[in-house]
Amino acid sequence: MHGYKGCLETERTALLEIKSFFISSVSDNKILPSWVGEDDGMPSDCCDDWEGVKCNATTRRVMQLSLNNTKRLNHYYGTSASLLNMSLFHPFEELQRLDLLGNWFTGIYENRAYDSFGSLKQLKILDLG
Repeated sequence: MHGYKGCLETERTALLEIKSFFISSVSDNKILPSWVGEDDGMPSDCCDDWEGVKCNATTRRVMQLSLNNTKRLNHYYGTSASLLNMSLFHPFEELQRLDLLGNWFTGIYENRAYDSFGSLKQLKILDLG
């Protein structure tokens, strides 16, 4: 049931997709450097080793994501802000807190037909700042 090195494989994959989303919106591959996968040659446990990720100790599911100021370069270099793809967060069934303060999103969209916040049933705190 558990995925690679402790965290669930589906959530680990989703975290790497979130990293790719942030990188593509600012063209900086130095974002979230601790989030590495097998392709990087340095796989690690997303629950224990990745910055901004907190997991339930028993289920090893992501409970908290702190991605504050991840796109800070977007603001400083004057590039346009982007939309937040909420579909990226659907795999996190136990997500209780999502911090996205300081990322300069201009709005929210999703790639799926159902309500994105409805799929985040455990979400108690959403900080878009």
